[in-house]
Amino acid sequence: MQKGVMVKVATQPFDIAVGATSRHFEYGTLLIPIQQSGWTRSALEELLNKLLASYHTPIHQLTTGFSTSGVDLGSSKFVTLAKPQVALLTGAGVNATDAGEVWHLLDQRMDIPASHVEPSSVKRIDLDRYNAIIMVGGNYSELDKEKVKAWVQQGGTLIVLEEAINWAVQSGISNATFKRVKSATDSTQFRAYDTRDEVAGAQQVRGAILGATYDPSHPLAFGYRQNEVSLFKANRIFMEKSKNPYQTPFVYGKQPMQSGWMSKENREAAAGSAAVTVSSLGSGRVINIADNPNFRAYWLGGSKLFLNAIFFGQVIDLGGGRNWE
Repeated sequence: MQKGVMVKVATQPFDIAVGATSRHFEYGTLLIPIQQSGWTRSALEELLNKLLASYHTPIHQLTTGFSTSGVDLGSSKFVTLAKPQVALLTGAGVNATDAGEVWHLLDQRMDIPASHVEPSSVKRIDLDRYNAIIMVGGNYSELDKEKVKAWVQQGGTLIVLEEAINWAVQSGISNATFKRVKSATDSTQFRAYDTRDEVAGAQQVRGAILGATYDPSHPLAFGYRQNEVSLFKANRIFMEKSKNPYQTPFVYGKQPMQSGWMSKENREAAAGSAAVTVSSLGSGRVINIADNPNFRAYWLGGSKLFLNAIFFGQVIDLGGGRNWE
């Protein structure tokens, strides 16, 4: 897409002839129409072969636009993607480790350019040059919430992770809601004074791996094939499922713990909570991700979710993303 090649994504599965056999293609299949790409076949093949060598992604040449089953290639179910124009909020107040993990993924792994923008400078820059803004955990008291809100309303995709969800909710940008975690103490119980730090420390989530189920038809889940996605949790942010039944694409199960440790109260809050929700504002979308999908820049299962938010957030049907009351 950085080279100006048109790319479409399939929002429905289909079967189509590849050579002498019919092959099945799932949600999220990418289509490159050669005649609309502005490239010669040989030049495009050379470019795609380089990508194939780097990312080990299968590529198939098609000689027909008519499917043997499912949607045809000319269907509106193939949506043209806009090239990501990404702003990553960094600097004062922003969790430097989390921001660095995003930067490493985009710059070093995926070769996706992203502008690094300090929250306090947002009021002075033109946000219209971006179609996606990323906010990792941090304190955003210096961020111009009205300007960000207006940008989302005009069609932007805001991706908020961890504590940034709280900021978006308090700013009237996201409609995410949160589960209350039961207290580990009871006012009727006696506890020794010198156990207070121990009790409080036990309620912190320092690192646990949780399994989330997902809706494979949702754009944020395109490309996943396994039964569960493992996500790393190091916070006490537990979201309720969206009131909109179509916009909770990732949900933690009844017993989501796969590894690590969490207190009984935190495990109960995590069970059945939403790992990801989507809300809409005007013509734009807010993607709420409760945890850090890019943990230490090697959590590749979560990175797919994060990259889907960047590339396919624009594909999410706002009819299915409208806030339900």
